[in-house]
Amino acid sequence: MDFSEGAPIPPGRNSDDWVGQVIADKYHVLDVLGRGGFGSVYLGEITPGMVGERLALKVLPEKVSDNHTVREQFLNEIRVGMKILDKYISKSATSARRRRTRAAAQRGDLQEVEKRLEWMLPTTDQQVSYHHAVTFHLAASNTGAKQVYLEARRLFMELKKKLTVFPPKLQADTLYRLGQCYLKLAKSDPHDLDSAIRELRSVRASSLESPDFFRDLIAAYSAAKRADDLATTTKELYLVEPTLEQCLHAAETNVAASRRQDAAEILRDGLQRFESENRSPIQDKILELETDQ
Repeated sequence: MDFSEGAPIPPGRNSDDWVGQVIADKYHVLDVLGRGGFGSVYLGEITPGMVGERLALKVLPEKVSDNHTVREQFLNEIRVGMKILDKYISKSATSARRRRTRAAAQRGDLQEVEKRLEWMLPTTDQQVSYHHAVTFHLAASNTGAKQVYLEARRLFMELKKKLTVFPPKLQADTLYRLGQCYLKLAKSDPHDLDSAIRELRSVRASSLESPDFFRDLIAAYSAAKRADDLATTTKELYLVEPTLEQCLHAAETNVAASRRQDAAEILRDGLQRFESENRSPIQDKILELETDQ
């Protein structure tokens, strides 16, 4: 059922006359789902809109539409449905549309993304703006298109001006995605590299400090040739994701930054953390450190 308008669909014509028609300039009727005492239920889709945006439409037959008692019962059914289900229906519809929009973004179908964003049902202006930005960022990530990254960056920069309206996790996610946009754009414009580092660093001490976050920060520091920051961050990544590969990489970057003591500390930790068959590369690296001293 569609209760989003807060009013019943206007009384229809007899039986299946609505199939193939448009109700209230909004609902395109596709088929009949069933009939009952309070009218027929149709399969419909929102128009103009996207194929697949489907819902159930209940229409009061014309032959009883002038009956005041029947109309009141029909209206009361709608009101009860709105009161009980509206918040769940609207959330479900919005969630479904967002999933379809992001699926289009993953396919790299930018035209479909733009259409779906235009007709998406928002809950609040801030949330829909965030969703638009995330969707363009996802589309950019899957297509690598510079113009899409530019649009995603613009949207996240607008969101950054209103960060106080978001919960902390969304604030951090906004800054993180903005930093990712700058990082991708820095490949063609080195001036964006400092901005990428600034935005990524602003995410520090948040719940978003995941391995992927550290990898992005490492990529930015590596491109900027900031050896000390690179050494610190590779060590942090090793602590978050303690693998043999990360252990050796962190040790190497710390040696390169003339932080041999930190490198030795990382390697000793690796000796304790990994099983014997994985210790040989670490022991070789420790021996190399001792030989160079």
